[in-house]
Amino acid sequence: MQLIDRQSVPAEYIRENGFVEFDGEKYFACLVSLLSEIMIKNQIPADEVGQITLTGQAESLVILEMNEVLAQRELPNSLIFLPYLVGTNAPEFDADASGMFYGLRQEHDIYDMACAVMEGVAFMLRKNCDHICTKGTEISHIIATGGGAKSPIWCQLQADITGLPVVIPTEKEAACLGATLVGAVTDGVFRCYEEATQSCVTFQKRYQPTSTDKYEAKYKKLCALYEAMLRVARM
Repeated sequence: MQLIDRQSVPAEYIRENGFVEFDGEKYFACLVSLLSEIMIKNQIPADEVGQITLTGQAESLVILEMNEVLAQRELPNSLIFLPYLVGTNAPEFDADASGMFYGLRQEHDIYDMACAVMEGVAFMLRKNCDHICTKGTEISHIIATGGGAKSPIWCQLQADITGLPVVIPTEKEAACLGATLVGAVTDGVFRCYEEATQSCVTFQKRYQPTSTDKYEAKYKKLCALYEAMLRVARM
């Protein structure tokens, strides 16, 4: 997520490079766990203790099947997921927060649950974007990396829910590329990190917001559920 006026960003978001980081990897892991049925069907190997071994190829199979199914469905559905699996950090910073599905019925399947997880993460991203904007910082776009960036459905959801363009780098594994650039700067291949990123970081796709209004009611419900969940947790 690239920001224009770094000085006005709340302190909890600041990173040295002028970007704001939002870590969705643990939520992507949750999504993959929900889709274990698909992995087993595709004969993806499990280790001795029954844990799914997710290779790059296997991960791509999971995302491909999920995208194919959800592309045929009308979104959003009625299922809501609160993505607070380890409490929550910015903007609430509340250790009492916990994850939950709300509205689960017999007609829902694993794909509906996967979609709810993606929406829940995107709603949390919107909370953070809104919080940053209230502090006077304009956000121009979101940069999505990692496993979640391989899902067109999820990227479009993020754009529609936040109302911001979502940009996908050519190299989605940002951590690996970043480590390589650190080594290149250290060895003198590039004079500075800005030169390294200008030479090596490119973008391949941009998702524009298209259907922001249809998620407003669901976002309000998620915010209300969050407050209700905290009241129950503190009883």
